[in-house]
Amino acid sequence: DTQLICSYHNYECVPSEQELKKIVARLLKKNPAILKIAAKAQCYKDLVTLQNISNDLHAKSIPSVVLAMGEYAASQRLLSPYRDALTYTCLDQEDTAAPGQIALREYRALQKKNTPKIFGILGGAQVATSFSPKIHNALFISHSIDSLYTTFPTSDLRDAWEGCTQLGVAGFSITAPWKQEILPFLDIVQGIAAELGSVNTVIKRDGKWVGENTDVAGIKQGYPSLRNRHHAVILGAGGVVPSVTAALKSLDVQTISVWARRT
Repeated sequence: DTQLICSYHNYECVPSEQELKKIVARLLKKNPAILKIAAKAQCYKDLVTLQNISNDLHAKSIPSVVLAMGEYAASQRLLSPYRDALTYTCLDQEDTAAPGQIALREYRALQKKNTPKIFGILGGAQVATSFSPKIHNALFISHSIDSLYTTFPTSDLRDAWEGCTQLGVAGFSITAPWKQEILPFLDIVQGIAAELGSVNTVIKRDGKWVGENTDVAGIKQGYPSLRNRHHAVILGAGGVVPSVTAALKSLDVQTISVWARRT
């Protein structure tokens, strides 16, 4: 009565889709109960390749587990319990058996989802440790919103944008260093985002990608005590500075200084 899981692991890269199909065919000759593919994604295009393989296996009603490993794996791992025959996790984040594994407590916190929409924070490498997923996912659960929020770290905006949109991501929070660089990828830039040339929120509406700026409103509403101050100092010269400056001006701050390091 023993059931067999036949697996292929690649800790270096994701093979081409054609090569993965050959690997799948070879594994299926073992007549496994479940087929498993795990490979290290080097870019978001690799996640698309793995999703195509997963979709092909599902279309053929083959019980399977298709997992990404590495720094780009968060969104794909997060969705694994909804797509795969089973998934792999770790008890604590410090004890991962494969790069990119998600801790069991994080999966447990995401119960009661059906066919969730995917959102996430798109930024540099620093977003891999962002608290944004915990905040947004807690709010999704609190308000019974069938969505998940994850991280999209990247040093290549075009790869991330093309890969994530092919993966069906419904929207992004945009952070450093992409608040200005994201503009050419958008169909519409609304309101003060167009005026400042700085976007922090991107949502797909009616088939078009719409960029907005909520930074200005967030600062005004979050820091009303700044109104009518004589002098404000902004530490750092990142992409949010135009929004902070606009918010301070609207709060009637008299003088504004920006202090930043030279690199």
